[in-house]
Amino acid sequence: MKEKMDLFSERKGAKMHSKVSFLLKEYYEEERKLLSEMFEGFVDRDHKIVNQFQETFHSTFWEIYLYSLLKKCNFEIDWTHEHPDFIITAPDKFYIEAVTSNKRFNKEHDYRHDRGGVWEITKGYKDPEDYNFLMRESISRNYYKIRDKIKCYNDKYKQNDWFDENLPYIVALGSYCQENYGREYVFPLLALLYGQYYLPSQSGFSEGDYVYRLEEDGADEKEKIPLGIFYSDEYADVSAIIYSSTVSLGKLSALCSSNKKIVHVWYDGDSEEPFKITSDQKEKLTDGLFVFHNPFAKTPLSKSIFEYENICQFFDGEDGVLKSKSPHAHLVGRAVFGTEDKYHPKNLDKLHIINMGELSLVNKLKVEADYNYNYYIRNSKRFIVEKIKSEMNARNEKVINKSKSKSKSKKNDMQKKSRRKNR
Repeated sequence: MKEKMDLFSERKGAKMHSKVSFLLKEYYEEERKLLSEMFEGFVDRDHKIVNQFQETFHSTFWEIYLYSLLKKCNFEIDWTHEHPDFIITAPDKFYIEAVTSNKRFNKEHDYRHDRGGVWEITKGYKDPEDYNFLMRESISRNYYKIRDKIKCYNDKYKQNDWFDENLPYIVALGSYCQENYGREYVFPLLALLYGQYYLPSQSGFSEGDYVYRLEEDGADEKEKIPLGIFYSDEYADVSAIIYSSTVSLGKLSALCSSNKKIVHVWYDGDSEEPFKITSDQKEKLTDGLFVFHNPFAKTPLSKSIFEYENICQFFDGEDGVLKSKSPHAHLVGRAVFGTEDKYHPKNLDKLHIINMGELSLVNKLKVEADYNYNYYIRNSKRFIVEKIKSEMNARNEKVINKSKSKSKSKKNDMQKKSRRKNR
C-alpha cells in the first residue's frame, strides 16, 4: 500500500519557499487541492519529496506536473529504481529524466504582484534589448541542464545492469531561469536544439552557431554557448526534450474554476496576426507543453507516444525542414491576478467597483499584449501598404504630368495656328 503524503504538512522551524507560503493562504485553496490531487499515487523513493517541495519548490512542482501528465496519458511507471525519474513500462517503454533550469546561483524569484509581475506577459518581443537578454539567458541556463543530464546518462544511468540503452531517453526540462519567467515560449529551444534563432523584427528565423553567455550585469562573457546541439554526436543519446516555461502557480489557477482573472497569449501562426490574446479561454493541462525530437538520436522517440490532446511536437520532416504538429494554438504565456479579499463581508457593498476595476485591468493587459506581440508583423504590413500607396501615387503623378504636358503642347499648337491666321 502506498503511503499517503501531505505536501503541505507543517514542519516546525523548517525553511519554506515563498510559493508554498502562497499556496497555504485561503486565497489559493482550490490550487492547493488540485496540486494534492495531481500528487496522489506519487512514490517517494528517496523520502525527500515533501522537504524538497517546501524548501525549493520548482523542481518538485515540475516532477508532480510531469507525473500528472503521465497518469493522464495512461502510462505505467516502474518505481523500483531511484533514477531516472520516470521509467515508463507500458504501453511504450522509455525513460524520462526531469530537470529545471533556474535563476543563476539558484536565487529565489521576487514574486511581488506589481506592474513588474502581472504586466510582464504583455511585453512581448518588441524591445530588441529585452528580447536579446531573454534569449541568451534562457539558452545558456537550459544548455547547462541538458548537458548535465547527458553526463548523468553516460556516467551513472547506463552503468546499471538493469538499464536498457536501446530505450528512448528523454530530458524533461522546466524553465524557471528568468526573474519573470513564462514568456520564453519555444524560441530559446528552437535556437539551442536546431540552430533556428527567431528574429521578431524580421518575423522569421536565421541560422546561428552560438551565442555568448551573459555576465551577471548583462555584459558579454567570453564563453560561447553552442546552438543546434541536436546536430552534434554528443547529444545523440537524447531522444527528445519535453519542455515548458509555463508550469507555475498560474497553471494551477488556470486549471481551477477559481475567481481569478486570466489573460492568455497564444500563437497560431496566422500570417496576419500570429499572436492571439484571450481572457475567456479554458486552459488544459498540456497547453504550453512541447516535445522536441532529436533528428539524429540513436534511439528516436515515436511521435505517436505524445499525440495526446494539445501537446505540440517539433521534428525534422522527410525533406530535412523543421516542422511542428499541434491540434491548435500554442500557449505562449499567461497573466493571473485577482482581489484576494474580494468576497470578504467588508467588500460586498463595493463588489461592483472591484469587478469593474478587474475588467478594466483585463482590457488594458489585452490591448498592451496585442500591441507588443504583433508589433513587427503589423508594422511590416503597414510599411508594405504605404509603399504600395507611394508607388501608386508616383504612377498617378506621372500620368497627370503626361496629361498636363500633352494639354500644354496642344494649347501651344492652337496658339501658333491663331497667330498665322492673324498675319
